[in-house]
Amino acid sequence: MLWAKKSRNEVLTRRLGAPSWTWMGWEGATSYLGTSYFTDEIDWLTNRTWVDWYIVDGSDNLICVWDSTRDTIIDNRSSEGNLNLQDKPQPIWRYGHCSEENLFGRKTVLWPIQEKPPTLNSSRVPRGFPYLAFVTTHSRFNARVVYLQQNITTTYIDICDKDGLVCGTLRDYYLSDMTSPDDGMKSVEIITISYADEGLTHFFTAGKNIKEIYGEFKIEPLPIIAFNVLVIAPHTQKPGIYERVGSGFLLKDSLFRGLEPPIWKQIVLG
Repeated sequence: MLWAKKSRNEVLTRRLGAPSWTWMGWEGATSYLGTSYFTDEIDWLTNRTWVDWYIVDGSDNLICVWDSTRDTIIDNRSSEGNLNLQDKPQPIWRYGHCSEENLFGRKTVLWPIQEKPPTLNSSRVPRGFPYLAFVTTHSRFNARVVYLQQNITTTYIDICDKDGLVCGTLRDYYLSDMTSPDDGMKSVEIITISYADEGLTHFFTAGKNIKEIYGEFKIEPLPIIAFNVLVIAPHTQKPGIYERVGSGFLLKDSLFRGLEPPIWKQIVLG
């Protein structure tokens, strides 16, 4: 999920027949986020996201992308490093293992929301390859174009809270109804995906309004201060299905400062 267009000058267009949530659904150059933790998939899936992903396969079966029973490996080495089988081999979780030491792991609370996410209602997931279904928080914020180059391909878009204060930024945004700073604010639907990299301070530590409302951020040690988020929009021809139309970062402390309170919601991306 953590991909974006390769540069702000890149233009992405939808590729027919492929889903919006994958880079394969777009024509144009894309790249994964250049973050320190993304180089370690296990760390990201263990400590950074609370989402359980389900996909509808080619036979219209709903399958959990990761299952704690199915997706384990057994370490058969002894303490001396030999390959002798242990009497009681202990499973080593590849990722997503929930424990007291892993406070931000799957099936735990999403800070600062106290309630645990509900279980996915499989009966509400339409069959049809290749849908991606999951449960996460959903809210509405304002988006505003703040800068546009003359070639019209490079845009800088702010995510703003209910008071109009900047609380995030969009790396991508593909809706055609926002093309210039003169378009004003537009309400967008935002879902949280995971905790962003600790090093994401270049944007959120600057700005008088941000410091007055959300406080100062210490650079060392780097705190977890933001979420990786997606902007979604209802599919124009498929009721109940959403499409990914953008990605970005949202200040963690602004989660309750949107146009409406965040709620747990089941999302189906096509």
